[in-house]
Amino acid sequence: MPHHEAMTRVRLDVLLHRRETPRVLLEDPGLAVISDLHMGAGGAADNFRGNERALMQALAAYREGGRRLVLLGDTEELWQFDMPEIRRYRRPIYSRLRDFGPAGVLRVWGNHDDMWAHPETEDPSGAGPASEAILVETGGRPVLMVHGHQGSLESDLMGGISRILVRLFRCFEGPWMLLMKALRLYRKPSTMTRIRRDFERMMYRWATDRNTVLVCGHSHRAVFASRSQAERLRAHIGHLRDLLSMVPPEAPEAAEMRLELRGAARELRRERRRGRDFVSVAEGDASPLYFNSGCGLYREGMTALELDPFEARLVKWGNRRRDREVYHRMPMEHILW
Repeated sequence: MPHHEAMTRVRLDVLLHRRETPRVLLEDPGLAVISDLHMGAGGAADNFRGNERALMQALAAYREGGRRLVLLGDTEELWQFDMPEIRRYRRPIYSRLRDFGPAGVLRVWGNHDDMWAHPETEDPSGAGPASEAILVETGGRPVLMVHGHQGSLESDLMGGISRILVRLFRCFEGPWMLLMKALRLYRKPSTMTRIRRDFERMMYRWATDRNTVLVCGHSHRAVFASRSQAERLRAHIGHLRDLLSMVPPEAPEAAEMRLELRGAARELRRERRRGRDFVSVAEGDASPLYFNSGCGLYREGMTALELDPFEARLVKWGNRRRDREVYHRMPMEHILW
């Protein structure tokens, strides 16, 4: 899914500076950003199935905590499903979204749900008019939130043709998935994206050139402060090995560190199998200017980005009751100044 970098930069510049881009303040209790749920209406083509509990838990917690919710594009899978059937099948989710109130849900449209770009379309979530971007005013660096498809040949410039082809494929998706599983070629929905690896570097270059924090979805790969989970695992493994070299092998803390090291190495192997073990934006140190909220298509649940005036967090919501794990956190002062 190649991006035309010059076109992407122009599109992002326009969204950053135009008057029509909605402005919101970063204030307590903060924002919760969710993208790429790709909610369908059940069946083999609905990659979101199985993660309903994770989303319902996240929505309940964010509503109870008073956070505003940002739906950062591709909330519905409208390339494969019609909105009326999604609305009927996902009635409990839309009911919970309406609990936030019209000002509590901010909807940004992506390439798979761009029907929300038309203000006359009735939104069952109860959100106000959707936008292509949101600008968060912080007192420091601005935070631009977009889905991330801007400038993409397949998803943006030729989105209409891509939608038709995906609809045609839907008729064969069930048998095709069974064949792929039989041949052991099936990949989990969270990794089923053809976005090239230079997507993150391109977005990071724009953010650094404009001294702006950029929050995207679209790629289905969560990135926190310009670093992916695989990169953070590699750094953590190196740190643990350094510590182990400085303590006696028989020390109690050495056994704990070896156990933690094995767990981190196991998780890194999983990231490699998913095809996610590559450098996000640059070798070495990188400014914490690029974030990606991930997706709702993981086997174990969904990721979300939480922002408040004091801290940013990347979290994972699982499908078990009250299953929320904080992956990474960083003080906002390190991001905004």
